Amino acid sequence: MKRFTNHPEPWGEFIDVKFWPEIKHPERYAGKELFLCYVTDPYQPLEETVCRTRAILEQMQGSECSLSIATKSDLVLRDLDLIKTFPNARVSWSIKHTGRRFSR
Repeated sequence: MKRFTNHPEPWGEFIDVKFWPEIKHPERYAGKELFLCYVTDPYQPLEETVCRTRAILEQMQGSECSLSIATKSDLVLRDLDLIKTFPNARVSWSIKHTGRRFSR
């Protein structure tokens, strides 16, 4: 993604907060899949204050789309009230470790 952002900083040393127009008709996404975490974790530390992930969940509430979230952060717990409103909502976590025994 760095090649598309034109950031001079090395990868991992910058963050862009995304803003989008309000989703006025979320119902048109019924039956679709909303997957949060394609390139970056939707619950990076900055999310605690900027609340962009929470904003998309609020805007898509009632859309009847399926929701999948992949994160390494327990900040996802903050949004459980919204996540539970999506049919077939899934949250997956990845766990960082360095031990070969643990990974087996």
